[in-house]
Amino acid sequence: MTNGVSNLEPLYGDGARIKHNYLERQQEIIAVNRNDLEDILSFDGMQSLLSGFGLFLLSGALWLGLDKILSEPSLAFTPELAICGCCVLFGVVFLSFGLYMGAKKRGRITRIYRETKAISA
Repeated sequence: MTNGVSNLEPLYGDGARIKHNYLERQQEIIAVNRNDLEDILSFDGMQSLLSGFGLFLLSGALWLGLDKILSEPSLAFTPELAICGCCVLFGVVFLSFGLYMGAKKRGRITRIYRETKAISA
């Protein structure tokens, strides 16, 4: 206590002020075990990797192949076009596996939802 003023009393001046408004929030909470989270994480990583690599191969090969076909006066089968065709094929395969991993991830999450039951409060 100094000069009759307690140190715990708020001091009012020209500074900023905060007014609190407390709000209510309700959420549904679902318990998920470590194995399910690790599966979802691995499916997500594989989906990103495979889809990204597949799209890279597919788009690059299509772009290069179409450029080669349209710039040539006569349609001749060259080794460059063969490599583009292989890259398109591998791109489609990798993209398909990526989409499959995404479906596995969504299936795992759907199974978790299916297995949950509401607990009365």
